Amino acid sequence: ASRKEVKQPAFFPIPTAVDQRADITLRRRLKILHANQEREHEQRGSYWRQGRRTIFNTFLEAGKRAQRMSARIGVARTICPLKHS
Repeated sequence: ASRKEVKQPAFFPIPTAVDQRADITLRRRLKILHANQEREHEQRGSYWRQGRRTIFNTFLEAGKRAQRMSARIGVARTICPLKHS
């Protein structure tokens, strides 16, 4: 009830020592968290920049290969249908 004695608006409680300590620890934790997130983000960004083109090419190659394979199997199937069913 000691907080009520000081005339303050109701939505602005005066922080006690415990509140301040909690606030400090929270801030510290957030700082660490943000730092870690930043680092992760940076790493992921650089990795993505390096990897994007190769990933794209890989998919392109895979697509072409799949087309070739299906074409080959299609041809084989017309020649001997039971083997490639």
